[in-house]
Amino acid sequence: MFPFRMTSIEKYHFFDDSPEFPNHFFARFVFSGSLSRGVLEESYRLAVMRHIRGNAIARKKFGGRWEWAERDEPLTDIEFCESEELEFRRLDLRTEPGYLAKCFLTNDRAVVMMQVHHALTDGLGGLAFVRDWLVMYDNLVNGRAVDEGLRPLNPEMLLQRQRIGVWSWYYFKQLWRQPIALFGAAKFLMRRFETLANPPPLGTLPNLVPQTASLTVERETIQHLKRELARHKATLNDFLLATLYVALSKQELESSPKACWRVIVPISIRERSEQAMPTANRTTLVQLDRLSRETNDLWGLTRGIHFELGIIRGWMLDRIFLMAIRLMSVSNTWLAANARSRKPRATTLLTNLGKPFVRSGLPTSDGKIQVGDAQLESADLLPPVRDYLPISFSAMQYCGALKITAHVDTRVFDFASAQRLLDIWGRELRSVCEA
Repeated sequence: MFPFRMTSIEKYHFFDDSPEFPNHFFARFVFSGSLSRGVLEESYRLAVMRHIRGNAIARKKFGGRWEWAERDEPLTDIEFCESEELEFRRLDLRTEPGYLAKCFLTNDRAVVMMQVHHALTDGLGGLAFVRDWLVMYDNLVNGRAVDEGLRPLNPEMLLQRQRIGVWSWYYFKQLWRQPIALFGAAKFLMRRFETLANPPPLGTLPNLVPQTASLTVERETIQHLKRELARHKATLNDFLLATLYVALSKQELESSPKACWRVIVPISIRERSEQAMPTANRTTLVQLDRLSRETNDLWGLTRGIHFELGIIRGWMLDRIFLMAIRLMSVSNTWLAANARSRKPRATTLLTNLGKPFVRSGLPTSDGKIQVGDAQLESADLLPPVRDYLPISFSAMQYCGALKITAHVDTRVFDFASAQRLLDIWGRELRSVCEA
C-alpha cells in the first residue's frame, strides 16, 4: 500500500506538534502477575504489522504533498525500563514511527505505557491496537493461533479514512440546517471563555514523565447513577459533562455567574462498515459552552447537554470541524498556521472512551481481564495538553467502575489544583446517591 497520502486531519495533527506540546496520546496499563518479555515483544511486533502504519513515517513529496511511507529500518522494539516512572520522548514522524511502547517488568507486577502520535490515530484507535496486542499475547502464551479471536483487518480500507459522510443522502436531508449552524458558530467564535492557566514560555519542555491525577467512581455508584439517568432520559456522557461544568464553576470560587466554560468533546464518526479498518483517526471535535449560572440546576444542565449533543449528531453538525480542516488543507501553510496557533482553544477537554475492553474476547476474573499469567488491574489514557489547556480528561469504564484520568501540565497548573478539581467532580457524581 505504501506510500499513500495523509488525510487533512492527519496533517492537522502532524502540524499541531512541537517540543513544548507533543501531540501524543499516552496509555498506561498496570498488571498483577507476570508477563513474558519474549512473548510481549513478539506479540507487539505482530500487532504493529497488523495495523500496518506502526512502522511508517511522514514524508514530504515534491509539490508539498505529505504522505505515509514505510521505513527501511526494522520495526522498533519495546523499550524495557528499570523503573515504573516510564518517561516519554517526542516522536518525530519525519524520522521514526508514531508508536512507542515501554515496559517495566517484575515477577509479580508489570507496567506498560503505550505512546501514539495523534496523526496516526485517536484514543479509541490506540486502545484498539492495545486490545489486539493483548489478545495476540494471550494466544501465543496459550499455544493458540496468533490471530484467534481477532476480526480480520483490510488495510485497503485505510484509503477510505478521509470519508466523513457529507455525500450521503442523510447529510443532504440536513443541508438546509447548516446555515443555522454557521450562524450559531459565528456567535460561538465571538464569545469569550475562561482558561485555567496561561501557556508556558516557548522553549519550556514538558515533564519527561506524564503527570496524572485520577478519580474512581465505584461500581455501585455507577449502577445507581445509570438508573437515575434512564429516568431522566440522559446518558452517562451527558452527566459527566454536566458535573464537569459544575466542578469548574465551583473550583473557581471568584468566578462571575456570567463566566463561560468551554469543553472540547471528541466524537467518533466510525461506522459499522469500518470494523475491518486498521487504527486510524476517525474522530471529530465539538465544543460546548456553559455559563456558571447554568450550573445551579444539575439535572436541567444534563438535559440541556443531552439535547444539544442530540442536535449536533442528528443534524451532522459534528462534521463542520472536519470540513473546515479539509478546506484549510488546500494550503499546507494555512493549515499549519491554524494548527500551531497559540490562541486559547477551550477551558478543558473530555474524551469518554466508554468500555474499550468489554468485547476483547479475553477471559475475565471478577470483571478483570486475564492475559496469560497476568491480570489487568487498571488502565488510563491521557489526551494531549495544549496552550491555555493545561488539563485534559479521559473517562473509561472497567470492571463496572468509572475512572477519570487527568493529564496535568504541571509547568503552569499545580497538581494540588488538579486534584481539587477532581475531588469536586467526584462529589458531584456521587451526589445522586446521596439525594
